[in-house]
Amino acid sequence: MEVLVIVVLLAVAWYWYDSSLAKEAAVGAARRACERHNQQLLDETVALMTVRPQRDASGRMRLLRDYRFEFSGDGERRSSGEISLLGQRVTGLNLSLENHTVYEQEDERSH
Repeated sequence: MEVLVIVVLLAVAWYWYDSSLAKEAAVGAARRACERHNQQLLDETVALMTVRPQRDASGRMRLLRDYRFEFSGDGERRSSGEISLLGQRVTGLNLSLENHTVYEQEDERSH
């Protein structure tokens, strides 16, 4: 029974650490995307929407996380964006700008 408790605690600690790294990567990528399109990332954060297991290009099981964030071009109107990470790598990002939506997708096989 004690071994099971230790395994569960280690799994929880790993998930927390891995999630922290993924969130930092998502915030950084969202900030850079906003800067590229002359937008301001609001609240300097992202919100986790979904987490699910998915295999990467090499067949390893990773967690695919989808985040949502808000940004603004004028400081008043809020627009939304989404970002996806497979493990710690950004695989997709979109910004809903005033006149169009920007989609950025990374081909995982190129790495």
